Amino acid sequence: MVVHLLDARETDTAAALAIERELDHRLAEAVPMVRVYNKIDLAGVGPRVERGNIAGTVADRAVAGGETIGEESWPERGQSVSSVWLSAKTGAGIDLLRTLLLELAGWQASGVSTFIARERHLIALRAAQAHVEAAEGHARERAQQLDLFAEELRLAQERLNEITGEFTADDLLGVIFSRFCIGK
Repeated sequence: MVVHLLDARETDTAAALAIERELDHRLAEAVPMVRVYNKIDLAGVGPRVERGNIAGTVADRAVAGGETIGEESWPERGQSVSSVWLSAKTGAGIDLLRTLLLELAGWQASGVSTFIARERHLIALRAAQAHVEAAEGHARERAQQLDLFAEELRLAQERLNEITGEFTADDLLGVIFSRFCIGK
């Protein structure tokens, strides 16, 4: 993704056009582009998001020297080109930029969170759960010996430490040697 930062007071400069043509030349069409027009507080415009398939959404752009450039003069791109108008100084429109970047990155708001774990993490979580359940069983039995209850909680904590990295090098070597066959 390309984030092209521009001054909202000078949106139609030859320099901006040259940069976008160079980007268009160097990048693959599949690279999304986001134009960020900053300093809207000085330009007298409000925060907004504009979406389109070509380089801009404003019909005519003035370039240094008084020349007018139409939409067709800006680099054409096969992917979406979005513009966000914001003020870094006041914070207006920052939330629009954040939302757009997350959307382009493929993030989708949902009530369900995605959890990615390695197999060893899942094994450790299952083992910790089993130890907590065993401790619960000891507590329900109102066992006279609380050492069994405490030992199950200690073992559960050790399994959780395997995930957080709070285990010794000897523990790691034990895991490695138990999973791999190493010849003599």
